[in-house]
Amino acid sequence: MSNSIFNSVYETSMRLVLLLYTFAMPLTSEELFAFDFVSTYGKEFGLTDVSLNGDSEFTMSKATLRRKRVMESISYLVRNGYATPVGETNEVKYELLEKGRNLYKKISSTGYAEKYILTVELGRKGLFSKCESALNLILEKIKEG
Repeated sequence: MSNSIFNSVYETSMRLVLLLYTFAMPLTSEELFAFDFVSTYGKEFGLTDVSLNGDSEFTMSKATLRRKRVMESISYLVRNGYATPVGETNEVKYELLEKGRNLYKKISSTGYAEKYILTVELGRKGLFSKCESALNLILEKIKEG
């Protein structure tokens, strides 16, 4: 097993903390997955000139693994007191707890975090508000091939 932080549950958890804090509202697991994927691969979705996690012709093929990692990361955040599920009508959403907000304060001033937050904000102003489903952002891009 690798000890690398890259592509780990811990790395993904930190991005989800940034995402939840930036949105300042509870998000579903599908929204967390879709917004995180779009934000780390902003170039693929027309948000940035360069993707934070690098450019590749195989970016869209990473979606399934990323979704799994996001689900594991949500579980990590809840188990460790960074986030909590909140009941909505038919879907569970997640919001940060005080421990998660404190983590945000510790990590938000790093270069990567600042670029990630900027890309999230660009997405919020454009793509995320225009799509009826967060997941459709990725599905439409996969269909384009």
